[in-house]
Amino acid sequence: MRFAKNIYLGEGARKNSQIMKWKLKFGMGMIGAYCIVIPEYGDDPLEIFHNSVLRQKYYRKKRPLIVGLAEGFEEAAFLSAKIMADSYKENGNYNVREYFKKMGEKSL
Repeated sequence: MRFAKNIYLGEGARKNSQIMKWKLKFGMGMIGAYCIVIPEYGDDPLEIFHNSVLRQKYYRKKRPLIVGLAEGFEEAAFLSAKIMADSYKENGNYNVREYFKKMGEKSL
């Protein structure tokens, strides 16, 4: 797994973010943890995955860039909307990939 330098954290994930990152890196499961990811292909700006999806072999090889962590789907949806709004304020468009490049991500 790769994590954005300036990762967005939901309220529920804020207190356990280091533990959540460690568990994601080593493939351990968490019941309510959701990841917000920049997709590899397509025109979608963001994707929301339950952490168990990222344990699949395909995602272990691809190593997607995680830009947000949340506890619960509602919090993940709210956080992805916040990322989109911040991207629009900064760039004038919803190109999240460009937004994180400007924030200093070298892995995009």
